[in-house]
Amino acid sequence: MTYPRATWRLLNTGVADGATNMAVDEAILEAVSSGDSPPTLRFYAWHPPCLSLGYSQAVRDEVDLEACRARGIDLVRRPTGGRAILHTDELTYSVVVPQSDPRVAGEIVESYRRLCQGLLAGLRMLGLEVMQAGRKPSKPETFSTACFDAPSDYELIVGGRKIVGSAQARRHGVVLQHGALPLVGDITRIVDVLNLPEDEREEFRAALRMRATTLEAALGRALSFDEVVRALAHGFAQALNLELVPGELSPSELARAEMLRAEKYAAEGWTFQKEKWSFLRSKDFRRSAVSGVTSMTIPVEMAERDLRQLLENLRLGETITLVSSEGQPLAVVVSLKSSSVEVKPVSDWETRWDELVRGVSRAWKSDKSAVELLTEMRR
Repeated sequence: MTYPRATWRLLNTGVADGATNMAVDEAILEAVSSGDSPPTLRFYAWHPPCLSLGYSQAVRDEVDLEACRARGIDLVRRPTGGRAILHTDELTYSVVVPQSDPRVAGEIVESYRRLCQGLLAGLRMLGLEVMQAGRKPSKPETFSTACFDAPSDYELIVGGRKIVGSAQARRHGVVLQHGALPLVGDITRIVDVLNLPEDEREEFRAALRMRATTLEAALGRALSFDEVVRALAHGFAQALNLELVPGELSPSELARAEMLRAEKYAAEGWTFQKEKWSFLRSKDFRRSAVSGVTSMTIPVEMAERDLRQLLENLRLGETITLVSSEGQPLAVVVSLKSSSVEVKPVSDWETRWDELVRGVSRAWKSDKSAVELLTEMRR
């Protein structure tokens, strides 16, 4: 596909801690949305090492917090979805661009495929024999906590092993996609800080070693951070028909990032926000998924607070049951069928949640927040 020529800002912001890195990504997103900053390709690294969780993962279900503390590993929740990544000895890229740009137009998975063409071209310039995975058919699948356990749709693989893990979010008419390229080291180090039964830990480590790799292992030699940045920037420019203009974060972006770091990404309220409900990927859910039973129980208060996020993260064949804070089952079972949802009452009851039953199918298709949807439902 040929794209019209476009000019993007190129940033190499170097090393920062996890909370700062995520705050900068969001600050850029806001600035691009307001028109104060141009579309941006950014490269950065992490120090100290940091375990990042996808937006919907629950910390205590996924993370061995004591192991993280003992190893000096930070913890941050990303604004994007996906699974856990241990950021150490790696290069991270982020792309922030308006949804109106043809490079990200259309559905999320297809825009993901197109943006990854830049990574593909850059890695090939380094001499890597890299391919892009195809799109998987929609079906129930077993779940792993770690991002690099298996390639997702259109991710990059070398010799059958995943080499880049990426995630995307869309906010305020802007696409944020960021991803990690492990440069050197043991790809299985993440296993030491995940909340896994001891009898499964070594099995998972062996499986991860077979499914993921680093750039050094794939190339047979180590490359510097800056060398890889230059190749990837060239790849993005070539594959996406871009003029990349080196720049810096603006004063307003720096100020906003500082605020977001303090109030959001370094705050326990954000990091542990999913703890009142084991969202989709708890240990119990992983076990049920393996046995073919893909269902879960969700407190009704959470669903009111974050309805759309709940629906966006359901997969084909999964169901949820909403319950009261006391654990009493209420009247809603939601089943995802292809690209729609079904809502069925399980008992007779009279609460405001009858409005959720009537409105949940509209929520699946809507771009509005859960609060906006519930307000509309009550009119």
